[in-house]
Amino acid sequence: MGVWKNDLLIKKFRVNKGEYMNFEGAFTWALGIATLCMVLFIRAVFDWDFVIDLLCSKIRRSKKLKKMMEERETILAGQGLSKEKRQAFEEVLIPLTKGDKNLLPSRMDKIFRKETENQLQLLKDRGLRLEFYFAGVSSSGNFTKWNDGGREWREAELEGAILERFVTSSGNIIQEIYHNRGVMTIRQSRRIRHDDRKEKKQQYYEDLSIYCQSCGAELMLNTQEVNCPYCGAVISRKFFDWQMESFDFYTKISETGEIFLLLSALWFFIFIVSWIGFLLYKISLIASIIVVLLAIAFPVWLLWHGDRQQENLKKQIVRYSESYLRTCINEALWQKEDKQNLLSFGIDKIKLKSVNHKGDKTYIRLKTTVSKTFLPNTGKPIHKKERMILWMERAKYPERVRNKGKVFEEKECPSCGANFMPDENNNCSYCGYGLRVYNGKWKLSE
Repeated sequence: MGVWKNDLLIKKFRVNKGEYMNFEGAFTWALGIATLCMVLFIRAVFDWDFVIDLLCSKIRRSKKLKKMMEERETILAGQGLSKEKRQAFEEVLIPLTKGDKNLLPSRMDKIFRKETENQLQLLKDRGLRLEFYFAGVSSSGNFTKWNDGGREWREAELEGAILERFVTSSGNIIQEIYHNRGVMTIRQSRRIRHDDRKEKKQQYYEDLSIYCQSCGAELMLNTQEVNCPYCGAVISRKFFDWQMESFDFYTKISETGEIFLLLSALWFFIFIVSWIGFLLYKISLIASIIVVLLAIAFPVWLLWHGDRQQENLKKQIVRYSESYLRTCINEALWQKEDKQNLLSFGIDKIKLKSVNHKGDKTYIRLKTTVSKTFLPNTGKPIHKKERMILWMERAKYPERVRNKGKVFEEKECPSCGANFMPDENNNCSYCGYGLRVYNGKWKLSE
């Protein structure tokens, strides 16, 4: 029975005696192998949710849009986020959707506040406001936390389908943008008490003891505000509150057309080379096998090499953080832009090209795509994307250099913008920011 099946297989591809792979047979095998390789490549690089979105984009999108329109108590309610993380994101999202800068957190980074207020003012001048709707939100774990320069930092990221709308005051939708793989990242920091730093704690303020300013009773400040049970005074301790440092919103996979173009090029390469390899079968079995294996191995090596190269470059940078680098790029470029009609400014995927260390500094060259949204007098948003090659620099060991930096002499805190007089520890009296020049921030190289 097995011999009979093998005979049929041989006859299927035989044209002349001694020839076992004809033109049609080679085409069929090459087509099958190229398609199978593409499925495996997509599965290795992307998750199944993305693959299904590509194949069933209209069906998936309609389902997500329906889920987005469900009535919710708050913007991110019912998305599976912890209360603490949800409230942190909504501190920025609620003012944007309400169009009211008075709702912004009282503690914000100075440049970030200017950028957000500029956005809200432009929307108000054009008679518009933003709306955000979410579906399929995923956010691993809780906040990522670390300590640096006398401050405790935390960062959170959420990813999912995000619908962004521009709506008039009367409720008319001017424009809506569907981000299939939208990503939002927030970063916050707060001062660490001197006693906590000496004890090298990992958790802070759970047992913060304070004294009532009215009657002097000792109280435990375990919330933003407490009421004194003895005299009824309301006590707020903002000195140790979280300060909003940055908020980034970008599309993880922004150019679906580019993905299809890349996958099509890889598929075409595997198909053509495999086809040639199968046609060589009648000349040399060994040559045929080598060519087919090369057709499969080269794209695999190409993807692996690109990923490994990025990882090696990242390892060369002390305490590298892509999200922090994105914030620094955003801040540096935003300050150079003409802000007359500029509504928002975002940095998409970052690809490192080179890393060099010279003396006590690190220099990097990177490639990224800058997304800009303009809101002219016509009231209809205009979106532009610009690919850029940037050269940036910072201290090689930011923690070491920070302690040796000179002290700011301005009367305005470079972090929160509050007026201050540096104390004996050179800290801002409002947000606790260390008032030494922080050489850990990425800056554009001249």
